Amino acid sequence: MNKEEFQGFRERFNRFENGFNELVKDQNKKNIKWDQLTKQYTRMKLEEKQEIKLDIGGTKYTTTRETLGSRESKYFADLLANTSNNEIYIDRPGTNFDYILSYLRGGKFNCSIVDNPQLKFALTEEARFYGLWELLDDLLCSEKDLTSPSHIHKLTRVDIQKDFVCRGHSLFTDSSTCYNFTGDKTNFMYECKTCKTGNIKYCVACSHRDDKTFTNPNHAHELTIHTPSGTWQCDGRNLKDGCKSNNKTTGILRFRCAQCEYNMCEYCLTHYR
Repeated sequence: MNKEEFQGFRERFNRFENGFNELVKDQNKKNIKWDQLTKQYTRMKLEEKQEIKLDIGGTKYTTTRETLGSRESKYFADLLANTSNNEIYIDRPGTNFDYILSYLRGGKFNCSIVDNPQLKFALTEEARFYGLWELLDDLLCSEKDLTSPSHIHKLTRVDIQKDFVCRGHSLFTDSSTCYNFTGDKTNFMYECKTCKTGNIKYCVACSHRDDKTFTNPNHAHELTIHTPSGTWQCDGRNLKDGCKSNNKTTGILRFRCAQCEYNMCEYCLTHYR
C-alpha cells in the first residue's frame, strides 16, 4: 500500500469512526429517554394503585384511581385529571354507589339483578350523572324501545351500522361525550323507525342525554324542547337555506325561546350550527 492509498484508507476509516460514534451517542440518548419513560410509567402505575377514599353524599367508600378510570367516563376522567387529593367528596346519593363501584371493578352489569323499579330508576340517574353510558344501557337492556328526551318518537335499539353518524354530534351544544367524538365503540345504536328521513340515529351516550336547553348561533337566547302541539312555524324559514323541514312542522320536535317566542325545528337546529 503506497502513501496515497494509505491516506485514502485513513480518511474512510475516520468517516466510519465518526459515524459510529454518532450512532453510539444517539443510542445512549434513546436509552436515557427509555429509562425516563420507564420510570414515569412505573410512577403512574403506582399512583393508579393508590388508595382513594370517596365520600359520596356522606357514605364512605374506598377504591383506587385505576378503578375509577377503568371505564369510559368523562366525569371520572376529569375528576382524576384535576385533583391529586386522595380524599374526594361527591355531592350525590351514596346509598347505591356500591352498584356503580361494582360495575367499575367488574365491567358488565347484569340487569336482571335489578328487579326493584325504584332502585333501577335511581341507578339510571346515577349512571347518567357519571357518564357511564354502557351501564345505563345495561340497566335498560330489557327495553328494546327507548324514550329519549331529545327526540319526539321512541328510539329502537339496533345493531351498529358501519360509519354511522350520530345525530347528537350536531344536535347537542357540547358533543364531547358523543361516541363519534370520543371514538368509543359499542355493538348497537338507537334509531328512529318513525321519522321518514331515515337518518335519525344516536350513539348510546347521546340517546340517554337529558339536555334541558340548546343553543344556536342564529339566536341570542337559549332554546328549550317543546313537544309539538297545534300549528306553529319554524323561524328557520327566514335563514339562508330556509326551513330544512320545508316548514312542515307536524310531528317534528320544536325548540322554542321562552323570551321572544322564537321557534326552530329539530332539522334547522342541527343544520344551522
